[in-house]
Amino acid sequence: MRIIFVCTGNTCRSPMAEKIFLNMVEGLDIEVESRGIMCEEGVSMNANAKEVMTRRGLDTKHRSKLLTIDDIKGADYIITMTKSHKMYIDSIFGKFGNVYTLDDFAGAGDVIDPYGGDINEYLRCAIRLDSDLLELKKKIVELSKK
Repeated sequence: MRIIFVCTGNTCRSPMAEKIFLNMVEGLDIEVESRGIMCEEGVSMNANAKEVMTRRGLDTKHRSKLLTIDDIKGADYIITMTKSHKMYIDSIFGKFGNVYTLDDFAGAGDVIDPYGGDINEYLRCAIRLDSDLLELKKKIVELSKK
C-alpha cells in the first residue's frame, strides 16, 4: 500500500505526518511519502518541524517534492491536510477516487498550518497529527482486511 500526505509547501504538516505515520505503521507493508501542491522542490523540512521530530526520535531527512499526476495514479491514498488542498488537487488533476482529507478519516477538521509560528505551534500540530493519524491507521488497516 502507498500513502502520500499532502500540504501546501511540503515542509511542515505533510512531512511531519509522513514521519509520524511511518513510525505508526512500522512493520506493516505500507509505503509512506509526502508532497506539496505549491512548493519549491528540494527544500528541507522546516526548522521547527525538524525540532519536533527530533524530540520524538523520528527521522528528519526530507526534501520537498511537488505532487504530480503520477503520484496520484500510483498511490492507494492521497491524504490532504485541508479541504482546500483536496479541492485544488481535484481542480488541477481531475477527480480521483483515492484523494481524501485527513478529516475524512479522523473527523476533526482541517489541520492548521503552523508555518510562521513558534515551536509550540508545531508541537500542537504534531499532537493533533498523532490522534488523526491513529484514526487513519485504524481505518486503513480495517479496509485492507476487506
